[in-house]
Amino acid sequence: MTAEIVKTRENAYRDFRIAFTAEIARFCDAHDIDFYLVRERVNNRLAWSDVASENPNAVPSGGLLIPTIGVGGHCLPKDGVLLLWRQIEAGGDMSKSLILEARRINDESPHETVLLAEKQFGNLSGKSISLMGTAYRFNSEDTRNSPTLALARLLLQKGCKVIMHDPFVKTDDQNLHRLDLQKYFTQDLNRALKDSDLLIFCTAHKIYQDEIDNIMRSSGSLEGIFDGCNLFRPDLTGKPLKFSGIGKGKNPPKDELIDFVYESFRAVEQGFANEIQRFIDFANEKYAMDDFNRVDFSEVQQIAGTCITGCQLVDPGPIIRIPDSMGLSSRLVNCAE
Repeated sequence: MTAEIVKTRENAYRDFRIAFTAEIARFCDAHDIDFYLVRERVNNRLAWSDVASENPNAVPSGGLLIPTIGVGGHCLPKDGVLLLWRQIEAGGDMSKSLILEARRINDESPHETVLLAEKQFGNLSGKSISLMGTAYRFNSEDTRNSPTLALARLLLQKGCKVIMHDPFVKTDDQNLHRLDLQKYFTQDLNRALKDSDLLIFCTAHKIYQDEIDNIMRSSGSLEGIFDGCNLFRPDLTGKPLKFSGIGKGKNPPKDELIDFVYESFRAVEQGFANEIQRFIDFANEKYAMDDFNRVDFSEVQQIAGTCITGCQLVDPGPIIRIPDSMGLSSRLVNCAE
């Protein structure tokens, strides 16, 4: 049981931190605040930094992660639910579960991406939109639960002319066919760029950075670029194009916001630890037939702490109430409290 809890807890904790990051980024986008300055200052204060803000091909491992168009892959979208499943099945009160609320927040990300793109570029209905990157992970062909697929379906429902591009994904990809999206996919970059009004970069493939000048030259009717994976800076094009993206606000954050985000992070990581302890107590009572199979929180904490993507877990304990800041009220903080 310890091994299973460690594995699912690691992925649940990453999914949870992505969701908290998404909450902060959405607030920053609503107020034209540079999320990446917030990330730098808060992570420095947490003594938990990385180089992912500057290098989109570095795996984020800091406290605040990188906001994107959604969470994909085989593990993160399910492991939090898998961890808690027996507790859910037993009828436990999950109304304040941070793990399940994080899942809901991350599932909303493709829709939030559409809203943010429309804030910058206007109504997208009827526009020709190229989704650059179909795999869920950079420099990979893996489309399992890729948020690009969810984003494509949302845009198609709005009447957009959608084409998905990826240099690694194959045309016979089973997830494209399962969702009947194969006819909207191409590996041909020129086809993806032809007549496109808007490029939405969904996956941080290095080739997109390397080929950005060629991409610009091949995009004759292009009106703008939306960066959904932190690939570029606003001055990338050298052309009078509109540029927007997740977390790309222009204004520096106030100290009040940094304090709030830091304190909120401390509150939600405490709440996460408390939720894990409650599940361990449940699992021990229901399923540990002897001392060997009993799970000890400190052992889970120690083993998970070796994960290279940052799975440090604080001790369970009380949570200090966090006041609202500038109208920002985190759903995860509310669950933690």
